[in-house]
Amino acid sequence: MALVSFDIFEYIHDSRQAHGLRAQDYTRYRRFCAHHLRTVRKAAKLPQGSTAGFSKLNVTSENASSTLHVEVQLLQAERAWAYAMDLRELHSRTEEPRQRQHVVQRLKAAVKAAHTLAAIAPGFCDARTALAAAAYWLQMQSQLRFELQQWEAALDSAALARVITDRLAQAGSSHFALAHAMLEALDPIVRLAAYQMRVSGAQHATPAAIAVQWYDSNMKGAEDRVSATIPEYADISAALDKLSAPTGESVAFANELHWRGGTVSFASQELAAQVDRAQGLLKAASGDNSDSLDEMVAAYRKVGKIARRCHAESAVAAQKSQTAALDALLSAYAAVQLYSVCVLSAIDVTQLFNEAQSIAHTCGATTNSADALLGWLAGPCAGSPLSDDKNAPRQPGLAQVVVCYDKIRQRLTALQRSVTEMEAKLLPAVRREIRTQQIADEAVAAEAYYTCLRNYYSALLHASPACAQY
Repeated sequence: MALVSFDIFEYIHDSRQAHGLRAQDYTRYRRFCAHHLRTVRKAAKLPQGSTAGFSKLNVTSENASSTLHVEVQLLQAERAWAYAMDLRELHSRTEEPRQRQHVVQRLKAAVKAAHTLAAIAPGFCDARTALAAAAYWLQMQSQLRFELQQWEAALDSAALARVITDRLAQAGSSHFALAHAMLEALDPIVRLAAYQMRVSGAQHATPAAIAVQWYDSNMKGAEDRVSATIPEYADISAALDKLSAPTGESVAFANELHWRGGTVSFASQELAAQVDRAQGLLKAASGDNSDSLDEMVAAYRKVGKIARRCHAESAVAAQKSQTAALDALLSAYAAVQLYSVCVLSAIDVTQLFNEAQSIAHTCGATTNSADALLGWLAGPCAGSPLSDDKNAPRQPGLAQVVVCYDKIRQRLTALQRSVTEMEAKLLPAVRREIRTQQIADEAVAAEAYYTCLRNYYSALLHASPACAQY
């Protein structure tokens, strides 16, 4: 049986935004979940009500086999969670003790449904779907533990949920955006729980940094303690290890590009691997080896292609959820695109310049000193630009030199346009980090320099005896 793949984060996010939570209408969302749950149960052949009466049919590891069974558990959890949030708002106005007890009961129901999904998902879903189900369950459990004022357990669940989400973020920008949009609801829980637990440095750290710090220092190697509140902790840790993702301050931004004295962090492991490969080819490139040069150019073109695809995925996700983390990710991918464009432009300009210098050297025309130009003016000969014979052929090499420099100017003009376009997509902090204004200034200066060289060889090409007196 083929393993089921289901994007839990996108499904939950789209459902919430389309059915009431954009306006914080939990009642409307709960009604949607209840109605849609009946529809999905019928499609999954798990109806619980008929004319004959009610018969309870649960999703189990024996009958779960399709995305419909994932939807059933998600809708059950979401229905209970929406009811809990609705009751919490009511309790904040009335402060009725029984309503708070009802909030806890509904959160327990949501945790139970999410836990069932997390427990059975590894049996019929792929690894990423199973981890996403575990992250969703831990989000629910973190809210329940927070409501019960069990600070350590709440922080354990929130920290592990964020670590899982960060690992899954490397699968694609859509995962990162939608998952972290849901995790933002846990930020107040992480902050207050860290305050109650007296976590060092939590006062000035971000919720993401607090969660990762807590996971690294208090959860790794403490399976006996953590398993008391998270029974599947050992299985989740083993699944995370299989992803072979690095850990650090923020796993989702563990991949880095070091360029122009700055650092750009991004999520895609595929892009990071391609950048490392391209940079390795650049360091090992030999000017005489055309095969290695072609391979390097192809590698940097692929870097730009992957960066554009990741940026497009992030842009699509941004239409659903706008977060500071997603803005940083969009800016990072635009910076990697700019890096690829700059390297490819530099390679093109270097090749054209070397070609022009080689042709000029063959023709005996150099720009090393003024003597070169004076020699051309003082010694006209047949076939040279200063020949008295009007029908004598011009130096074909000089025309090729001028063409090479014209191509260089075109490359630099295109680079300036690319810098301007990419700069609009970058956050101010990233612009300062990689100094985009300096890139534009250097391109303008280089264009002016190569324009002077182009004009020099153009003057040699079009000089005539009538001009020698000057």
